[in-house]
Amino acid sequence: MGVNYGWEKFYVAVRYAVASNEPLQQRLAMCVMQIGHLGRESFPDDSTWEKFGGLREASTNRPARYKGEGIINATTAQMTDEEAGRYLREICGLFSDVAMAYGKSIID
Repeated sequence: MGVNYGWEKFYVAVRYAVASNEPLQQRLAMCVMQIGHLGRESFPDDSTWEKFGGLREASTNRPARYKGEGIINATTAQMTDEEAGRYLREICGLFSDVAMAYGKSIID
């Protein structure tokens, strides 16, 4: 796995977020579930990896409120539209960074 795998997972997540009619909080939860498992090798540099870590922390910092909810859904469900939108924009920015690195790797 590498940046190409990161690109693939981010593409699926961003495509869902753009096409979905779900509330922003649910879109964010699905995106985080899609990309949350990515490791350092899926990112082009330490800066992008650290931004991703901040996003992952922000979307998993509240305990589940009921059995089966999970920490991602618990955290994102408690966000305002403004917060969820901000994190979705962050995901788009991270996707851009990963996509540029992936494109460069194809050319090189």
